[in-house]
Amino acid sequence: MSMNSLENLSNEFFSEIFDYINGCDIYRAFSNLNYRFEQLLNSSHILFKIKIDYSTDDEKTINELQQLCHLNKNQIYSIYTRTWINNSEIILSYNFDSSYQHIECLVLSYIETNIINFVLQKLMFLPRLYSLTIETESHLKDFGYFYRSIFNLSKLKYLKFKAMDAIDSDMNISLPMASNHELTSIEHLIIDHPCCFNQLNNILSYVPQVSYLKFFSVNDNQIDINNILSIRLSNLTHFYIEAYHMEFDTFEMLIKNLNIKLKYFSLKIYTDDMNYLDAFRWENIILKHLPELEEFYLKYITTFENNHQPSIYQGKINEFFSSFWCQRQWILEIDIDSNEIIYYIHPYKKRWYEFNTEEKNIYTIEQLEKCKQLILSCIHQESFHQTLTIFNYLLHVLPVMQINHLDIQQQIFIVKLGEILFSLPDLDSLKLNTISTSYPRSLTEEELIQSYCLISRNKITTVCLRKINRIEEAYFILALCSHIQQFRINSLKDINVELFLRSFFIEIQQREIQTLKLLCICVPTADDKMMKKLETMIKNENLLLNFTMKRLMDQIYIQWK
Repeated sequence: MSMNSLENLSNEFFSEIFDYINGCDIYRAFSNLNYRFEQLLNSSHILFKIKIDYSTDDEKTINELQQLCHLNKNQIYSIYTRTWINNSEIILSYNFDSSYQHIECLVLSYIETNIINFVLQKLMFLPRLYSLTIETESHLKDFGYFYRSIFNLSKLKYLKFKAMDAIDSDMNISLPMASNHELTSIEHLIIDHPCCFNQLNNILSYVPQVSYLKFFSVNDNQIDINNILSIRLSNLTHFYIEAYHMEFDTFEMLIKNLNIKLKYFSLKIYTDDMNYLDAFRWENIILKHLPELEEFYLKYITTFENNHQPSIYQGKINEFFSSFWCQRQWILEIDIDSNEIIYYIHPYKKRWYEFNTEEKNIYTIEQLEKCKQLILSCIHQESFHQTLTIFNYLLHVLPVMQINHLDIQQQIFIVKLGEILFSLPDLDSLKLNTISTSYPRSLTEEELIQSYCLISRNKITTVCLRKINRIEEAYFILALCSHIQQFRINSLKDINVELFLRSFFIEIQQREIQTLKLLCICVPTADDKMMKKLETMIKNENLLLNFTMKRLMDQIYIQWK
């Protein structure tokens, strides 16, 4: 675009474009261009969003920023500072005062604790500050004093306070319970540092209008019921808790006595307390104390060590697949990752094994009862623990849920695959990264025969491979899964599409495979021309007789009878 055509664009156009560009970049690009843009940059209609996010020392940029903040304070809408280089110098250079008439949002990351106190005193002069985020890598001491300063910011609606660690020996001194004239207008509160329940109670007394609350608790099972009962959170609809070693009894007591009407609840908990897997207790809590709940998320994490393993679940299998959970479309899935087992409960979404079906808003109870998925993010637990293998973890998973779908996210040795599939006889679908017959060691003929015997007993109908490097890998799946009905390959790597389809369908004919009726391959270069060419090849070479083809973006579907 020439300079003349740029000049013809309206100020309104630039005003809209500037809304998506870092204010520092706007200033550098237009400040000395000509008189028209100089006037535009100083117009009261232009508000700048400043973003400082540098990983290197750029003295020129810092100087320009200081000049920008000095000359245009009344035009700054937001400041986002995320840099550990010259952090204190940059933040102090803002020199917050009442000249910042329009600033509404402030994000200060990597800020030192000694700077926080100084800045908070300055922020009281900002007449329109609605959103404040403070993030520090330091350890907070007596953090109640910080909150006391923050709660003096009368316009604040959003607050996020993050720290690596935090302590307060006596919150009743640093932040006593709020009186009526100390109540704030904060609606969105994120407490992203360790905070015990009694400390949380003092903080919440200042935010009666909060509708979104997230807090972080460590090693705290002491709750003062009288304090909880004194808090009224009538507007709270979204509640997030992340906690370490909180017992289920403690959690249950908290929810029972908060008297809240949640629409959305999320709990991330690290503990060995198996009561978190008691579906019946969860049902009672939700029905009696969270009857308006629309979305529920649980992330329950248990950790394994060489000398310590969590208890094995003793309840009934598949309790989280009762009509209560299926009617709400909430589903349980389990992930084994390094030294952890992670139990997820969340609203159901279409999964990889449903690649030939449309996304639905509502799934039937019968459909959801069959959606029991195990994810193996890690299958080499012996590399973390001398005495544990993947099978120690499976012993903890199988009493909780019957597994119908398995997603293995690492390359797997065929011997281990055979052993895993043998221990999961109810599998209907399998997703693999790659299968190895040579790593971590060479495979003997006897092992190959034994593994084949173990694997071939499966009843798997749907298989997905993340990638194949050779056509023979697809043949291998056909040999292992005699009941296969649907086959998906996410990447053919460097294999020619025509060559693959020709060889694949010839292999099906020679093996006389009758069950397989659908193939899906992902080809980034797929277009209508390719589809026509492939269809012609299949017809002319009689690879399939009664078939249909369709393309959805880069996915090619071939279905036959």
